[in-house]
Amino acid sequence: MTIDSFFLTKGDDHRDLLRQVDQMILSSHPGVELKKKYGLPMYVLTKNVVYLDIQKGKPLVGVVYGIHLKEIHSLLDFTGRSQIGHFSLENMTEARYDDLYVVLATAVEFGLGQKVK
Repeated sequence: MTIDSFFLTKGDDHRDLLRQVDQMILSSHPGVELKKKYGLPMYVLTKNVVYLDIQKGKPLVGVVYGIHLKEIHSLLDFTGRSQIGHFSLENMTEARYDDLYVVLATAVEFGLGQKVK
């Protein structure tokens, strides 16, 4: 599965951004694998870590176990969900990319089964 093949079905308005974020996720740890799960591009370590999607025309990173990652709750939107937090990829600035790096590092640490501080 490639990011392009998945997002062809969703439109290509955000393709460049999603390619960039895909590379950020894959670079966040050498063990991260891209798999298609639940019809989404899912990034997996020992467990599902994050996924990319476009919902209501807006690109996002879904943090699968976001509810357990208290230190990044302020960066995630849990509206309508009890476990998964969404990090919006709209209006990315340097500061938002810094936030995304923190979200990914925290999710990867959790995905490896390490204790989150």
